[in-house]
Amino acid sequence: MIEKQFEDILIKYPELIEDGLKLRGRQVNVKGKRVDLQFEDRHGLDLVVELKKGPIKREHIAQLMDYEGYFLSSDDPTVRVMLVGNRVPPNLRRSLDHHGFEWKEIKVGKLISHLKEKGDEELLKIFAEEDSNRRPTKHKPRSRKIRVTKPAGQIPPLHTARSFEELREVLTIRRQYYPTNHMDMLLLENSNKPLSRLVREFRGFAEKVGNDDFKSTSILKKHIKYREEHDRWLFRYSGDPDDPVVKLIGLDTNLAQSPKKDDKPLSAHPSIKDMFYEVFSRHVGESFTRNEIIRMLRGAYPHVNESSLIPSDYCYNVINRGISFKNHLFEKIAHGYYKVLGPHYKYTGTIYWKDKPVGEWESGNVISDPLNNI
Repeated sequence: MIEKQFEDILIKYPELIEDGLKLRGRQVNVKGKRVDLQFEDRHGLDLVVELKKGPIKREHIAQLMDYEGYFLSSDDPTVRVMLVGNRVPPNLRRSLDHHGFEWKEIKVGKLISHLKEKGDEELLKIFAEEDSNRRPTKHKPRSRKIRVTKPAGQIPPLHTARSFEELREVLTIRRQYYPTNHMDMLLLENSNKPLSRLVREFRGFAEKVGNDDFKSTSILKKHIKYREEHDRWLFRYSGDPDDPVVKLIGLDTNLAQSPKKDDKPLSAHPSIKDMFYEVFSRHVGESFTRNEIIRMLRGAYPHVNESSLIPSDYCYNVINRGISFKNHLFEKIAHGYYKVLGPHYKYTGTIYWKDKPVGEWESGNVISDPLNNI
C-alpha cells in the first residue's frame, strides 16, 4: 500500500478517522501549505489531516507543529490539525498528547476489515496484490547447477559440501542470502592476508548489501571459532598471533554424511525457535515479508514443515493464543511485514491480540501481561 492508496481509502470512508466528516479536498493548498486531506467535521470546523503510511516518526510531529503555526491565527483559531498513520508508537503518543496534537492510529488490519465489511472488492485488491506480489529479495540466486545434492529451488546447507569445490559452489549461492558466508569464502580463498585485511575486504561487500557483521578482527575470530566447534572446519594459523593469517584447509566430511549423536551441530535437529534465531540473528534492523521469512528458513532447513513457521509467534508486539510469549525476535510493523529486533531488545510498545491491545512493554519489561487478557 502506498500513501496515495491510503488516501483513497480514507476519502471514501472518512469514518475511519471519525464520524461526521465531509471531504473538502485532497492535496489542497491551505494558507500557503499543501496538505494531504481537508475535511469539515460535524461541528463545521476545518480538519486538516497529515497522512503517513507506516509508523509515525518524530520528524512527523515537527511537521505537525509547523503546520499548526500556519493554520492557527487569532482571526480563526478553530482549524483542527490531525496526524494519521498506521502505527503511533506509545512514546510518540505521549509526546503528541503533551503538545495537544490530535492523532489517529489506523492499522492495516483495521483498513482491511472495514473494506471487507463494506464489501469493497476494488480497494481490497490493494492488499490482495501485496500478498501475491511481495517485495523481491535484493539478491537473487544465480541459476547454475551445483554438484551438491539439494531440493530444487532451495538454498543448500553448508554441511552438505564434502570437498572444497563443493563448498565453494555452496558459498557462492548462500552468500547472496547470508552475507556471513561471503567471509567464509574469503577464508577459503585466503592466501596470505591477515584477519584485519579480510575485515576491510568484507566491508566493501557489506556496504553493498547493508550488512555490518564483521566490524573487527575480534568478531571474525569468534566466527572462526564457531566454524571450528560447530561445523568442524580446520583452519591453518600463521604470522602475527594478534592478527594472524587464517586459511580454511580442511572439512569434516563425516559430519555431512552421518553426524555423531554427541556432536549436535546447529543444523542437525534444531527447534523451530532455534531455526528462527540462527537465521535472523544476523539480520537485526532489517525488515522482511512473511513469505521472505519462510523462504529463508526453508532455504536453511529444507525439510522443516512450513506450517510450523509462524513469524508472529516470535513478535514483541503480537501474541497468539496458546503461545508462551517467552521468545521474541520481531516487531510486526504492518500486515505481513516484520522487522528483526533481536532476542534481547529493550522494547517499548503495545502488545496486540487480533488487533486488540492486551499488554504493554516498557524498556524490555512486560508491565502488563497479555496472557491475562486473551
